[in-house]
Amino acid sequence: MQRIIKNPMLLQDEELLEFIEVFTRNNYEIITLQPTAENVPESLIDSYKDVETHRKILADPAATFSFFSIRYQNAMGEEMLIPAGMFGISESRKVRFPLLINGFWQMILMGNKDSFSHICDQDTDLYYPKFIELKSQFMKNIFSYYQQIDQENYSVMAWPSRGEKSVTRRISELLGYHRAEEGKMELYTSAVAEEAKLNYLSDCVLRWGILIDDRQQTLCNVNYPFEQLQSLIRGMVGYPELVKVM
Repeated sequence: MQRIIKNPMLLQDEELLEFIEVFTRNNYEIITLQPTAENVPESLIDSYKDVETHRKILADPAATFSFFSIRYQNAMGEEMLIPAGMFGISESRKVRFPLLINGFWQMILMGNKDSFSHICDQDTDLYYPKFIELKSQFMKNIFSYYQQIDQENYSVMAWPSRGEKSVTRRISELLGYHRAEEGKMELYTSAVAEEAKLNYLSDCVLRWGILIDDRQQTLCNVNYPFEQLQSLIRGMVGYPELVKVM
């Protein structure tokens, strides 16, 4: 039996604790999903659900897109799927772009020490490194998956430039992605490309910015109940006072 859960905070009691253990122990995998109405990643804006958007971004009339999901097996033997994001695909250009991470997962990746201090308001310095460790491991898993799903194609990512200390840059380069500056963005590719390919990829980034009026729309736009969010994050980092989720 298979269950699709859009948001892990919708899990209750034992299932929530089970998910926390799976995530913190890194006992999950990332799989590709063929898009359906049931497995759309949480808070994905409508433009990215339209194949024509991807065809314009990739300058390919045959371009498509796929979703990807966290998958693990629960104690009852059910296959649990938590959709996490999507990417566009151009077979003729041998390129996958853009990579988007959505909903709860995007919120996890955006978390910083200031926002974390509202979740764990005591001993922040003690628990924040664990949060960074989990966030980095999740990011590494996503990027590794994206790089390896089809070795015939370039996996391409574009992220706001955040300097040499960027966790994104560190993990991307650790996994062998190659970086190029693209205005205020950093362009990462899974292989060194010739000049013509790099120019095409730069144009993809430009078209992406034009077609999606504000790329920040890809960020999580869901207002989560604070106590549910607090309980989940505290559980992930081992904070001793879990909030009771009603």
